[in-house]
Amino acid sequence: MDAAVQIILSILGIVGGLTGTILFYRSNRRIKDAEATEAEINALKAAMEELRKELERISDRLKATEQRLYEKDKMLGELYRTIEAKEEEIHKLRNAIAAGYSCSIDTSNCPIRSRMKNINDEN
Repeated sequence: MDAAVQIILSILGIVGGLTGTILFYRSNRRIKDAEATEAEINALKAAMEELRKELERISDRLKATEQRLYEKDKMLGELYRTIEAKEEEIHKLRNAIAAGYSCSIDTSNCPIRSRMKNINDEN
């Protein structure tokens, strides 16, 4: 019976050793997996930080472009107002010229028609 007990104890020792070895390798694998996951997370954090910086740069450029566009739009509005004022002035002058040509007063008595006659004679 001594031999049987020794065999059983030997088998238990071998099983215990194998169990310890398996558990040791599993914990090493978990440690390596955790390290790999941590490295991936750090790489993702670095990539996200670069993307955040790039987004900031793009946002700054967009703000500057919007400001320039606002200023040019303001200048364009001023130009349109100037053009409208000039067109109104031209319209008034054309009406005055048309009124001068349709004047029923004799050329010698009408100051506008006499001035227009002088201008036409000079040209």
